[in-house]
Amino acid sequence: VFSNDNENQWISTELALVLSVLWSFKTSITTRLKAKKFSLDGFLPSLGAAVVATRTLLMTGIKTACAVAYFTPYLGLFSLLQHFQAEKIALNLPSVSCEILNCTDWQRQIDTDTDMFHYWNVETGKAESVPYSEILRSNYKTDPPTPPGSYEYIGKLQDGYFHFIIILGIHLLLILCCKVSTSRTIRQSSRWDILRHASDIFSLPDAHSDWSQGNGNINNHRKRRMSLMIEVVLVSLLQWVIHMIMFSPLWNTANKILTRHELLIQSIGVFPEEIEAYEQAYFLSWVIPLCVTIASIIDLGLVCLFHWKFHPWVSIVMEDNLEDAEKILDLSQEDENNKTKETEEFLELSIVVTDEQKMDEVEKHVAEVFEMQNSHIVQPEKPDMEQLDKSQEPDMEKQHLE
Repeated sequence: VFSNDNENQWISTELALVLSVLWSFKTSITTRLKAKKFSLDGFLPSLGAAVVATRTLLMTGIKTACAVAYFTPYLGLFSLLQHFQAEKIALNLPSVSCEILNCTDWQRQIDTDTDMFHYWNVETGKAESVPYSEILRSNYKTDPPTPPGSYEYIGKLQDGYFHFIIILGIHLLLILCCKVSTSRTIRQSSRWDILRHASDIFSLPDAHSDWSQGNGNINNHRKRRMSLMIEVVLVSLLQWVIHMIMFSPLWNTANKILTRHELLIQSIGVFPEEIEAYEQAYFLSWVIPLCVTIASIIDLGLVCLFHWKFHPWVSIVMEDNLEDAEKILDLSQEDENNKTKETEEFLELSIVVTDEQKMDEVEKHVAEVFEMQNSHIVQPEKPDMEQLDKSQEPDMEKQHLE
């Protein structure tokens, strides 16, 4: 896709590469925003999202730049290995007089292993001598001469990949150790969750859990925020150290290029391409590490800016609003106590009302029982006065006659 053959291509190679990189950055930003929003229960203000997106873009670019800088000497990027390419060109060795070398033959060819090269050093203003083997490092005893290997500037690409994997493994291991020693919540998580979190923050340092998660008062939230900052600072410092270690191949190669160039420019001269490589090596050896250091400091500033200014719940732990927040918490506690008292009074009233209703029902039930008992008692019948008078009339007449 990225070859230089532009035939039958509807898009240029450079544009395709740029679009691919931009799409990768876009995917990284959207993924990080989703993860951050999920950790904040789905709520992330626009300014907070902008800070998170800026952090992601910055640190992803830094991680990519460090990886590219690591492989730059191995791949010869930015025309860095022009000195190595120049050494592949076989030179004609000069012949010297035997009067100078004190030999029996009239003249012979230079022996790069034993003969010395004499030159005038402009910077020191003195004549100096170095072995020919330091200037002409090809093996001129073979036909054609064998150029030096890449080990004169950098090792093999295979070794570079192996060392790169080791550095990444050490970085991941140190992140795990740092997290376990600083985060209380991660110690309560499973091993898989710890490993997943370490891989997630591999390029963007972040805490395991947000300080807004958890119970407690304002002081508890502020303590959790400070613990979060300590955790993020330690991980960021660790990442900066790993980035500096990743620059070691570049520094090693740049040092060899600078030493080689200074020797050649004082002795036999250099090609224009070697001058370009010299400038590139000098520029990359300090500019990229400086940019990485500045970016790491800016990243820490963005972390502080997010958690002190643009966090969704930052208002409740701000210094200016601390008294108001305490009053709000006191009022909410007082309202809760009042609601508790009202609930207790309501329950007591409900119990009293229930007891009164039960007493009414008992009294009613007792009355019904007494009524039923009274209905079953046999009442004596009242005498009929008329019949009683009629039954007594004959007796009264009989008494009257007597």
